[in-house]
Amino acid sequence: MSPQPRFPLADEGLDSDDVAAVCDGALAWLCDDVVAELAAEGYDPVLAELHVLAGLARQLQRRLPEAVRRARQAWCTWDDIALVLDIPAATLRGRYGGYATTRKGAPIDP
Repeated sequence: MSPQPRFPLADEGLDSDDVAAVCDGALAWLCDDVVAELAAEGYDPVLAELHVLAGLARQLQRRLPEAVRRARQAWCTWDDIALVLDIPAATLRGRYGGYATTRKGAPIDP
């Protein structure tokens, strides 16, 4: 693996855009690194990239509903979660409402 790049983080005052930029950069580095490692082992880099992206998509499908449920348990509003996920709150509620309560800000039952 190549050395992980340093992503500058302020000691305080990170906003959602800062966190998104750090996460995007880290995931791009990880994807590129895995593709490079697979290519070094003789695997077609185009197919390696597809494998990496498909794996990320599978992880997203598995993990996102639970992450939304935990956010709702922690009293995050649908609007808060929608802002982070960059999708409309109504879409978010429709997609994940079965995993969490629809009352704004109310934690779900354990």
